[in-house]
Amino acid sequence: MENPAAFELLIRYQTGERDFRQIPAPDISLVDAVLPDIDLRGSNLDDANLSGANLIGANFREASLRKANFSNATLEEANFIGANLAGADLTGCELAHANFRGANLEGACLQYTNLTGSNMSEANLSFADLSGAKAPGAIMSRAKVLKGILVGVDLSNSNLTSAVFVDCVFHHSKLVNAVLTGVSMERAQGMQVDFTGATLLGSNLRQVNFQGANFRRANMNWCSLRDADLRGAKLFRTQLSWSNLAGASLANALLIDANLRRANLSGTDLTGANLSGAILPDGSEGEMP
Repeated sequence: MENPAAFELLIRYQTGERDFRQIPAPDISLVDAVLPDIDLRGSNLDDANLSGANLIGANFREASLRKANFSNATLEEANFIGANLAGADLTGCELAHANFRGANLEGACLQYTNLTGSNMSEANLSFADLSGAKAPGAIMSRAKVLKGILVGVDLSNSNLTSAVFVDCVFHHSKLVNAVLTGVSMERAQGMQVDFTGATLLGSNLRQVNFQGANFRRANMNWCSLRDADLRGAKLFRTQLSWSNLAGASLANALLIDANLRRANLSGTDLTGANLSGAILPDGSEGEMP
């Protein structure tokens, strides 16, 4: 038998068994297998090939899944709490409402995945690639994402409270109405990112490069935007009270009706910016002198 471990597992599953906790099955191949609700808690599935498999509701809690191949698998409502998915391939997976709380996804590939309503709170996604992922309504509170790639990601209405996105790339991503309270995005960059209606209260955006970003009606009170590049950004009716914009570039930015009361504009470049109706740091209204 070419793959006896897989054959044995499939036979046991077909006879009604679902509990396969802590099985040692590295390199197992279960391509296109149909295994909904299987329990693989604590199992060693490093380098396993589960591409195209139906694993709806599967339980991988605290399993070792390093460099496992889940590409195009169906994993809706799967449990990955505390699992180690370092370097795993989850390209094109259906992961709606999956739970990755506290999981290690460092260096994992999640390109074009469906993560709608998923829970990635406290997960490690450093160096992960989420390009093209759809994750509206996801929970990523206190997640750690260092040097992650989030190009074209949809995180609308997601909860990203206190998450870390240092040195990440967000080109053309969508964070409409997302909660980013207390987030650290230091040195993050992204062209044409949409933060419409987002809450960034007290967040660290030092040295970000979000040229042309849309912050329309966003709450950015008490933010650190020191040395940020927001050239051409749309900040219509954006709340920026008490924020630190020292050394930032807002050249050609749209700041119509923005609230800059008590903001620090020391050394801020406002060349060509439109401040019509904006509330200035001293409480006055109108164009900067």
